[in-house]
Amino acid sequence: MLRKLLLVGAVQGWAFWGLWKTHELKVWPATDALSERALLYFAVAVPLVIYLTEGIASLTRQRRLFILGVIAILFPLLGAYSGWVDDISVRLSDFIPFARPSDALAAMVLGFVLIPLLAHFDSKARSWSYHELFETAWRNVILCISAAFLTATFWMVLFAGSELLHLIGLNFMR
Repeated sequence: MLRKLLLVGAVQGWAFWGLWKTHELKVWPATDALSERALLYFAVAVPLVIYLTEGIASLTRQRRLFILGVIAILFPLLGAYSGWVDDISVRLSDFIPFARPSDALAAMVLGFVLIPLLAHFDSKARSWSYHELFETAWRNVILCISAAFLTATFWMVLFAGSELLHLIGLNFMR
């Protein structure tokens, strides 16, 4: 399980690096807001679905792949729509922002709500178990807060180390 999550994280990091590099070099997909935003939303959403559905006891492999497929189709479409909406302002300013905060917030809320709903839908009873929905949603909140805290701590340590090295005259970290 850990190796799979590490591999997913490495591939996600590689995808983000590739998107950033194309943005820096001004080559496709960075030259097309629609494509860049669709790829960005895909690179964010698909690994998050893998992370947030890992370890849910009642989730079968088939249901997990279904959730992954739904998100893998839906979120690039949301990203493409976001890029399409921004396309006019991009033509005027010749700068493609990575994502509008309002679109990203709406996508985050949709993903956060959609994952437990898709994970715990009982097709025979055509209903959801409130207990399982709440448990999964609460688990995902705790996971996201923990990940944000650990990421912030990691970056604070890196910046503190950089400043300490700068104080003694070593500037290779800047």
